[in-house]
Amino acid sequence: ALTGDLQEPRFVEHITFERIGFMHSEWPLPREGYDTSQGQPALSAAVEVTGGRDIRFERCAVAHTGAYAIGLGPGSQQCAVVGCLMFDLGGGGVKVGSQGLSRHATFPLLPTGNVVENNTITDVGVVHYSANGIWCGVVKDTRIAHNEVCHCPYTGIAVGWCWDDKPSSCAGNIIEHNHVHHVMELVQDGGGIYTLGRQPGTIIRGNLIHDNQPSPFACAPGQAGLYFDQGSSGFLVEENIQYNVAWVPERIHQNQPGEMDIRTNYLNVSPGDPGFPHNIA
Repeated sequence: ALTGDLQEPRFVEHITFERIGFMHSEWPLPREGYDTSQGQPALSAAVEVTGGRDIRFERCAVAHTGAYAIGLGPGSQQCAVVGCLMFDLGGGGVKVGSQGLSRHATFPLLPTGNVVENNTITDVGVVHYSANGIWCGVVKDTRIAHNEVCHCPYTGIAVGWCWDDKPSSCAGNIIEHNHVHHVMELVQDGGGIYTLGRQPGTIIRGNLIHDNQPSPFACAPGQAGLYFDQGSSGFLVEENIQYNVAWVPERIHQNQPGEMDIRTNYLNVSPGDPGFPHNIA
């Protein structure tokens, strides 16, 4: 764990971990048993940053974990997870923020300007089935780009942690050009990319989402591509592709959303079809 002092604040900063393997971490079962919450952000991570600035993980491998792989917690500023391989994860891949962070968090607590880019995250949720490939809570100016996220029992990428359209500090996030496939492989009511709450200035663009099909154990239909859940608003949603998703494949799934700008998305059009946009795939 890398821990700065958020009271001063005094950050732990300017550290790069490059080409290092972080493997074989345990997760002791607590007395109260398993946590089954959405996304399971309360889980620990094999590598955790709190109060860190300009902490970078580049071309590292994280595998055989008991819970999440990498956590950029409260106070994470301009940190990055780039070009890493994460697999065989007891929980999820990368989590940014904390489930306990106030919706109106500000500096130094509010995670701001963090990057999750060019990573491969696969075989997630081996122990904790509700964990996400990438989970972000109340965060600002986060960039999630060019990642491959696959083979998850639940949602691939989730951003937001407010279940209404009221103002919060969650804003300006970019989720673009990710390849999310073969997620929702066990449970239901999630998707390739899932959002909550008002996030003004957030862009979801050019993502490819496919092959989200129900398992024999899913309690109901609920395997979506793009999924905008309660209060989701303030987004620009453009040039995304989704196909072979079991739940409402012909449209973007929305549940009690606010206002969004949704334009030029390609839904239920697969490779080989005349309308498939090969120029942006």
